[in-house]
Amino acid sequence: MAKPVNILFEAAGRRVSLVRAFRKALDATGIAGKTIAANSDRRAAALYVADLAEIVPRVSAPDYIEALLGLCRKHEVSLLVPLIDPALPVLAARASEFAGVGTRLMVSSPEAIAIGANKIATGAFFRANGFRTPQVFSEDEIARLAPSDFPVFAKPAEGSSSIGAGIIQNAEELRIRRAADPSLVVMELVRGGEYTIDVYVDFQGVPRCAVPRLRLETRAGEISKGVTVRDEALIALSLDVARKLPGAVGCLTLQAFKVADGGIVFIEINPRYGGGYPLSWHAGADYPRWMIEEAAGAKPDFAAGRAFRANLGMLRYDDEIIVEGELIR
Repeated sequence: MAKPVNILFEAAGRRVSLVRAFRKALDATGIAGKTIAANSDRRAAALYVADLAEIVPRVSAPDYIEALLGLCRKHEVSLLVPLIDPALPVLAARASEFAGVGTRLMVSSPEAIAIGANKIATGAFFRANGFRTPQVFSEDEIARLAPSDFPVFAKPAEGSSSIGAGIIQNAEELRIRRAADPSLVVMELVRGGEYTIDVYVDFQGVPRCAVPRLRLETRAGEISKGVTVRDEALIALSLDVARKLPGAVGCLTLQAFKVADGGIVFIEINPRYGGGYPLSWHAGADYPRWMIEEAAGAKPDFAAGRAFRANLGMLRYDDEIIVEGELIR
C-alpha cells in the first residue's frame, strides 16, 4: 500500500482550484493524505477549501522557515508546494532542513530560481542555450534609440505578475519610467500569439509533459481567458528549456510568443504553478496526481497527460467562499 501523502501549500492565497485539484488527485488514487493550506492572512480563500488551514508568518519574517518546519513536523508533510515567487529562493536555500523532517520541497534548485527571477539572467539563459528571446538593450543602445525604434517593452529586472511591465511608446516616456525605476530592463517589443506553457519535470529531473495555453486575455499578469493548443514545435522546445534548466523539478510555467515567421520567442521562466494551470489540469495534464504518486513511490502515467485535450477553453471569473465572520475578522 502506498504511503500517506500530506501536502502543504505555502502562500495558498486565491489558489482554490489548485488545492481542490490535489484533493481530487488524492481521492482518485486512493492514496491517504490531507491538503493543508497555509497563509499569512486568514482572509485567504484557499484556507477554507483545504482539509486543514494554518496561519504562518510572511516570507520576510525571521521565523518564517521555523514556522513551516514546525507545520511539516506537526502534519507529517510529504510535499510542500510554494505558490509565490518570493518564497522560492528562501525555501530552496533551506531544502536540506525540510528533507530532514521528511518533507520534499516542490522547488527547483537555487540556480534555476535565480535564472527565472532576474529578467536579464533569463534572457542570458535562453541565448546561451540556443533559444530565441527578445534583445535586451544595453545602456549605450538605449541612449541611441531612434524614434523609429519605438515602441519597446520594459519591465523590472526582478518582479512578478507583470507589475511595472508595459509597452513604452517614445524616448520621453522611457526617460520618465526609468527615472522612477532605475532597475527597468528595456527590450525589443515582440508581437505575435502569446502562450503560457505548463511543464512537468519529474522527481528525477526528467521533463515529462508540456501543455501550451494561448493567452486570449489577461488580468494582473495572469491568464483570464485562454485555450489549450497542441503545437508540437512549442511543446518540444518547452521540454528542451526544462531539460536545460539546471535542477528543475515539479511544475514550471514558461511564456513565449509565436511570431510572424513561425518562430518561437521565449520571454519568461516561472518555476512554480502558474495561476492558469487549472486549464491544463482540466485538459488531462494531472500534475497534482503525478506529484502525489511520485511522493508515494508509485509510477505515474505520464502518457495520459501528454495526450491532453487541445482546443479546450477557459473563462476565469470571480467566485466566493462563504465562512463564519469570526474567522476573518
